[in-house]
Amino acid sequence: MKTISATEKQFISKLISFSNEPKPNVNGTMFRNATVEFPNINGELITRQAIVYEKNFSYGMQKGFEYITKASKTDEGVIIQVSHLQGAEQASAEDFGF
Repeated sequence: MKTISATEKQFISKLISFSNEPKPNVNGTMFRNATVEFPNINGELITRQAIVYEKNFSYGMQKGFEYITKASKTDEGVIIQVSHLQGAEQASAEDFGF
């Protein structure tokens, strides 16, 4: 997990499922409910509820693929948002013999 700020973390999750039809949030932005799987801070594989904005979903997201995901802490709890960008581990100096 990569810390973005004191209230946000970025990580890779596997998209397990998503709702068939989008619905609007309070701002009118369309999204789908989803289920994702990822290792928690203790390395345990867990499944949690998330959202996928329809704009991201329109890129052709598929079940079983891994995507960049962001967890945001709010006053009400934690919101997990799944991006359409497929996840991959960041390159290291060792990958290139630096």
